[in-house]
Amino acid sequence: MTTTVPKGTNRPAAKARQTKAAQNTALPPRPGQDEAENCTEIDEMTVAELRQAARDLGLSSTTRLAKKAELIAAIEKASAPPTAPRPPRRMGTLAEEAAKAPDTGRAKAEGLTALLGKHGWAARTTRSGASTRVVAKRGQEVLTICWTSGTYDYPASSYSADGTKSRKVINVSAAKAIAARPVS
Repeated sequence: MTTTVPKGTNRPAAKARQTKAAQNTALPPRPGQDEAENCTEIDEMTVAELRQAARDLGLSSTTRLAKKAELIAAIEKASAPPTAPRPPRRMGTLAEEAAKAPDTGRAKAEGLTALLGKHGWAARTTRSGASTRVVAKRGQEVLTICWTSGTYDYPASSYSADGTKSRKVINVSAAKAIAARPVS
């Protein structure tokens, strides 16, 4: 079934939507703020004048910039005072980087070792280079947690209930949950 509607019946609603969407007028200035504060000389220039100013600054890609906002941004960037160049970063070995950075892995490992001790695990912490490892044993169970440069190392961490089959420990919270389980 089709409904026939006379032409122009819904025109007032369509006109209202169009005028609502087309409100592109500038907002009034904030109280206590003068309109002249927002405008600068560069804002009042035409596109042709902006292109000429860009050429005077030595910008070569001004022919590709067609919009006034793009030209203003390019001119402001070119006329900004230069920042001091950063010295190139020398890449060191992982051990050198770990020696410079604060060792957050050690603090995490000590906290985990204390928690494991409360649950009856015999835990020891070893450190080699940027890696900190906690190996804990309780009967046949073995729990190994590793941090490299303070970040949890998933591939190096595991849990074994009977000493033969091991599974990955997804994060330190999972290791704490394993540690809190009663002896199996």
